[in-house]
Amino acid sequence: MIHNFNADGFDSLYPKYKGGRPKTFTLPERREIKKFAKSKPVEHGLPFSTWSLSKLAEFLVVEGVVDDISHEGLRILLREEGVSLSTPEDLEDLP
Repeated sequence: MIHNFNADGFDSLYPKYKGGRPKTFTLPERREIKKFAKSKPVEHGLPFSTWSLSKLAEFLVVEGVVDDISHEGLRILLREEGVSLSTPEDLEDLP
């Protein structure tokens, strides 16, 4: 810290990095995740009618879209992409 102060003065007290982890998924991966999230599980031969975060995350790993994805990471990514797993169209099918 002293060396940084000697080199940069008071500017060294205000680091320029923003911190946080960089985005993990590439644009093509994000597109694939969004495509699967907007599809229906039955279109892929699965025996359920709607996605849950855990089912979608497991499916994405099995299909090789991503190596690993947490439920929370998937939820955040879907929110950023504007995708909801329970759309009004899905709710119309309920009795």
